[in-house]
Amino acid sequence: MRRVTVIFEQALHEKPCFRSPELIEGALMVRTTWKAILIVVLLTLLPVAVFGDEKNYIEIGVGAGTDLQGIAAKELLLAPAYNMPISANGSLLARIEGDFELIDYAGKTNYSGKTVVVGGVAPFLRLLPFGWKINPFIEIGAGGNFTTDKTIGHQHIDGPFLFSLMSSAGIEMMINNTPVSLSYRFRHLSNGDIYKSNEGVNSQYLMLSIGL
Repeated sequence: MRRVTVIFEQALHEKPCFRSPELIEGALMVRTTWKAILIVVLLTLLPVAVFGDEKNYIEIGVGAGTDLQGIAAKELLLAPAYNMPISANGSLLARIEGDFELIDYAGKTNYSGKTVVVGGVAPFLRLLPFGWKINPFIEIGAGGNFTTDKTIGHQHIDGPFLFSLMSSAGIEMMINNTPVSLSYRFRHLSNGDIYKSNEGVNSQYLMLSIGL
């Protein structure tokens, strides 16, 4: 009986330790975000260590586009890239692309007008199967981005970190020994369910890229 009394008295004097669901959810969100960032960084840096020769080159891409969600946004994309030929004939390229994007829907919808900034990096694979002078290509890429706002129009992003999935089709040619490409790009932005709400944004762009 005395032992039970002592245990009861100790329990009365102990300070309870409670963690609110909000704190637990926040900690999990931070941990998941950093894991996602680490994966993107590793996927981005891997090609740099594997492919590297004198044929590597830098290109600067500029794109103008709009969303496919009915937001009627005007989007401007600046996309510098580092291109690394994988195959000997140059039919397959690994690309590391950075992006800086302005999404402007001020005055275009019923939502509060503002400009959202999105920036990030993504590894790409570009396939040029024919080797023609005007050479068709397709490419795919996936990366990570940070955004300045948790909403884009009526789409709730719900956090600062986003994943991007991209695919493009276009043509590449040489003009005065300079690679120039023109392409159509589809881009999907979403958070991969690492936050509560995951209403992604789909966009399309017309891209012009010039090698340096």
